[in-house]
Amino acid sequence: MAEFKWNDGKIDYDFENDSLLIYSPSHRGEYAKSYSIEDFIIDVDDQNQVISYEFLNAAELFGVPKSALNKGIHVKGKFNIERQKKRINIEIQLVVKYRNKQLQSNYVRDLVRDDLKNIKSSKASISAS
Repeated sequence: MAEFKWNDGKIDYDFENDSLLIYSPSHRGEYAKSYSIEDFIIDVDDQNQVISYEFLNAAELFGVPKSALNKGIHVKGKFNIERQKKRINIEIQLVVKYRNKQLQSNYVRDLVRDDLKNIKSSKASISAS
């Protein structure tokens, strides 16, 4: 199982569509395919290695105002994909500054999906701002 850290992780938030994209700018693979899984999308490269995670309806998902996601976001998280078990486990801690307060939100998902068998097994630790 591949293990990697995204210490250089970046976040893009699309206010209009309320989507939060987490990616590593140093990843060199070319985009090949997306997997939509409930309220998030996983993008993979031509080697089936994960290159980004996108959370849809992010404000609702993380329980914070959209305006808070527009600036000053920090994310820490773990993504575990087990190809043989067709399983993905995601644990994300999101910290945003809103009205001079820090708001913290946790997102935990454990899913089994047949279409995950094509994604390479991996463990990722992510830190992004």
